[in-house]
Amino acid sequence: MIDFYGEKEYINFIKNCERLCRASLEYKQWVQQKREQGGWRCVITEVTLDDASIEIHHTPFTLYDLIETVMFNIDFQTTFDVCNHVMKLHLGDYVGWSPLSKTTHEQVHNGSIVIPIQFVFGNYQYIFDHYKLTEDIASRVNVRVEQMSEAKVILGVKK
Repeated sequence: MIDFYGEKEYINFIKNCERLCRASLEYKQWVQQKREQGGWRCVITEVTLDDASIEIHHTPFTLYDLIETVMFNIDFQTTFDVCNHVMKLHLGDYVGWSPLSKTTHEQVHNGSIVIPIQFVFGNYQYIFDHYKLTEDIASRVNVRVEQMSEAKVILGVKK
């Protein structure tokens, strides 16, 4: 594992991994695979790709959480080492995801909408079962899972 000089360097490394993952051919293949599995319709608004931009949202582990978890669990030297492992998790369907319209995705990120847990696809439980989590990551993800478990669908709009 790399020894980071400080928090800023650590965060920059994770952000670089995020960029590298999202720019990879494997990530594009994963997104296409999710589209074919129903990722063309927003799980909250039911708007389709014909009417709006549909994005694939990582949850309950964000991409940042996944990268940080991998960093805590493997021996790595470069961003490529981390990203290769993260993309194997994606392609193995060990990542939770939900298709969301661009607007809904923004609302989820700003906290005004919570995705009900039944609208999360992928075997994200695998991460809990096979990886050690730092206390910080476990806390963040468990809070999300609890909030998502309590979220309800009301009058055709998920709340």
